[in-house]
Amino acid sequence: MEMPVLRARDDGRWELAEPFGEVPAGFVTDGGSIPRLFWRICGHPMQAPQVAAYVRHDWEYSVAVKPRRVCDDRLLADLKSCGVCLANRTTQYLAVRAFGWRHYNDRKGKDRV
Repeated sequence: MEMPVLRARDDGRWELAEPFGEVPAGFVTDGGSIPRLFWRICGHPMQAPQVAAYVRHDWEYSVAVKPRRVCDDRLLADLKSCGVCLANRTTQYLAVRAFGWRHYNDRKGKDRV
């Protein structure tokens, strides 16, 4: 999976410096929404190569044009293609299925870039 070109912002989030697939330049992401407690297990939220999967997933949640399950299933597939081990990607998938509704519903119907 290709890697997005990101630049750090002062607020701790990251901005796409150039388009990444369907994600436009200027899109702001926090990477993986992984609580700090789990960074040793799942990795840093901006860790390569899975940051590409996180950016695409954040974008899909932000535009909410696909059902949430489709976005989450794509995240799982992207994590696999990035080489994330089965236990780690399954844990992340189950966490996003359990808690992602909050972020998806917050953004549903809003066109945020």
